[in-house]
Amino acid sequence: MYYIVSTSGWLCWATLLIVSSVYQCFLALAFLVVVPLSGCLVQLIHGGAGPRCLKSANESNHYRLVVATAHLNETNWKVFCGHSGILNRFLNWPLAVEWHHESHQDAMFYTLRFLIIGQWAMAVGSAAVKDWNAYIIALWVVICIVTQSYVLPPNRSVRYWRHNVAKLHFEKYRARLSSRRALLSAIIALNPDTHTAQNDNNLDLTKTPEHLEQDDRSMRWIDPILKQGPERRQWQDLTRRAIRGQANSVADQTHYTRKFIDEGIELAGRIKREAKLGGLPTVLGRGPV
Repeated sequence: MYYIVSTSGWLCWATLLIVSSVYQCFLALAFLVVVPLSGCLVQLIHGGAGPRCLKSANESNHYRLVVATAHLNETNWKVFCGHSGILNRFLNWPLAVEWHHESHQDAMFYTLRFLIIGQWAMAVGSAAVKDWNAYIIALWVVICIVTQSYVLPPNRSVRYWRHNVAKLHFEKYRARLSSRRALLSAIIALNPDTHTAQNDNNLDLTKTPEHLEQDDRSMRWIDPILKQGPERRQWQDLTRRAIRGQANSVADQTHYTRKFIDEGIELAGRIKREAKLGGLPTVLGRGPV
């Protein structure tokens, strides 16, 4: 799609350039010449030295989960799962590329500003004279607007770049849960840090002080959302036991948070099955990133 749109755009530009030359529409001709010059300067300033790689120099076999939301009271949460090296590089991707023409930086910026102002001046001048220059410039502006808004909008361009240039593959899943407790339970069930300390399937988490300390470290991300306390401890321990299938006592079955815990764990299981993430201890292992 990108190549079709790009080739069609260049053909339209060349056609309008020839028409402007033949009919001596010099204002439109100058406008059409300035357009690709501005694009070349933008590429030199912001294009960088080439595609940047997501692979980190510090390779790791660790998989992680990152939670993103606008604020703690937000109802729309985003959860990123994947290899820690790739995920760290992707989420910390700099928006500004490194400058590779420092000696000519100021000259390029001022030249680009001059060309942009020149385009506006020629567009306004053509409208003032009301001849074929105005029609040609207006036609080119309309072509650019339609292409940018409907044919190849920015979101489609980013999707093309992600698939065909960066070779990134994401699996996106949307889910709606009934409460904040269910949401947190689902994230805990998907979080690999919840399971790394539980290599022994028969380990009773409530009886090992060393494991409880490790458990606290893996749950610290919840502290800004739900403060530490007896109620938090009951829900947290019940969630971890339910994940391991050990919450079978009458007290566990009748706890008021149990329905939210089961809802979150069930959703996490569905996501793992859809994404082919495997068992709980390797919930993020070899999953799509």
